[in-house]
Amino acid sequence: MSNPTKIYRAALVGCGGRGMSLRNTANQIDRIDVVTAADMNGINFEKLASEGIKTYHDFEEMLEKESLDIIIVATPISSHYQVASRVLDFPITGLYLEKSMATRLWEADQLVQKADEFGIYLVVGHQLRYNQGWANVRNLIDQDAIGQL
Repeated sequence: MSNPTKIYRAALVGCGGRGMSLRNTANQIDRIDVVTAADMNGINFEKLASEGIKTYHDFEEMLEKESLDIIIVATPISSHYQVASRVLDFPITGLYLEKSMATRLWEADQLVQKADEFGIYLVVGHQLRYNQGWANVRNLIDQDAIGQL
């Protein structure tokens, strides 16, 4: 993302609670404009449409019809690999993928490799990584306080 004045056109895939939260966060960034969204169940479509966001039931149709820079994926974890792998087939700048990025290591490896191959920024949302509770768990593991893992 090297152009300092470009407004990046973003799309949301998965419009449930987490997706809407990510959409709200993205909209706080001056250079990102969430312009379209897809959800196979049509969740929050009325709200999104009232804000001028075009909605689709099929994310692939959205990807084919819209000119997009950034895709935000907030679907159920079991679909992350399938959705992200397909998203990476399109000429985008970046993909934000909610954690966990995949359910199998080989899937995660393939997504990273594919993003690298096409020069697409791949970001996985680990928003609680630095949360004090998780830091405490990490310390307990490091001290072998909870046994061998």
